[in-house]
Amino acid sequence: GYWASRSASTPPPSIGSVASAEYQRAIELEPQEGDHHVLLGRMYLETGDLNRAEREFEKAISLDPDNDQYVAWLARLYTARGDLDSAVAEYERASAMDPDDASHDLAIGFAYLNSGGDAAQAEPRFRKALDTYIEQGATAREMAQASYGLALSHLSRDDCSNAIPYLQEAVRLDA
Repeated sequence: GYWASRSASTPPPSIGSVASAEYQRAIELEPQEGDHHVLLGRMYLETGDLNRAEREFEKAISLDPDNDQYVAWLARLYTARGDLDSAVAEYERASAMDPDDASHDLAIGFAYLNSGGDAAQAEPRFRKALDTYIEQGATAREMAQASYGLALSHLSRDDCSNAIPYLQEAVRLDA
């Protein structure tokens, strides 16, 4: 077979390189399809190629500037870079596009916590996400994530007495 004929010193292509080639081919076939650019950008983000990921997310946004999910992926990239201000700004933009999507508030809260930001700023975002999830009848897992975020925001400020009920609720919901 093909792989047997290759030199033992030549490894088969990585899954990432195969996926990259497939995403590139999809873009060639449908260059105006933003989802293809986001998928390629996500792969680059996962492999740490942040510059390429940024180009792909920006291309997707240029194709569909009103797509809040494309903007949220750009925000995730900024979070990965540790650029809290840009991440929050992009999440805020995504949230303005779809105010009923509590995942944007959840992401802002975690961006504050994971990027060394002010945990006090994270708490209202987790609270808003949890309130929205409850209002929408979201899944228990989604509500657990918001409760967990609230617990972390309290723990990061050494406020254990307020963190414990949220941790208990997160465990209960995620069981």
